[in-house]
Amino acid sequence: MHTKGHSSEVHSNDIQLAFLFVPRLGAIFCAMFAAALCLFQAGCNPGSSEAPVGEREMMAIAALVNNYYNTPPHLGTAPANQEELKAFANSSGKATLEQYKIPNADALFTSSRDNQPIVVLYGKDFEQYQTESGSIIAYETGGVDGSRLVAFKGGSIELMTDEQFYKVVPKK
Repeated sequence: MHTKGHSSEVHSNDIQLAFLFVPRLGAIFCAMFAAALCLFQAGCNPGSSEAPVGEREMMAIAALVNNYYNTPPHLGTAPANQEELKAFANSSGKATLEQYKIPNADALFTSSRDNQPIVVLYGKDFEQYQTESGSIIAYETGGVDGSRLVAFKGGSIELMTDEQFYKVVPKK
């Protein structure tokens, strides 16, 4: 059945155009897939040793404290003090130190951003301060330019302004 002005015949020009266009779609799809895969891998690798130098100590502390908290025999408890966290880092946390290019457990506790001690919340102080991002487990003492790195239970870190930080953690 034919309607006026329409033909059901396929012209050879149409076929040639289709063969020219289909391979290009395949190449475009492959390029888009490869780009998406690269972005996915870059975004899903928070434990990378490619973290900026100033963040490595905080990321390592976050990883170690969370590993301590989630590993028997400590399951559900935070380290009692710095010595306990250091001992854990030197025994069970060597791979974490290597991953973040931290030379030894002693080097963990000084921020290379502000060159001051990193405050880690131990024992009963663990999970004392809550934010939308979770429980604060460690933070830089002074920070840089009005902001400081803060580590959270679960392993994430975040740069908080002093204003944001002091809404949660009282000034000492």
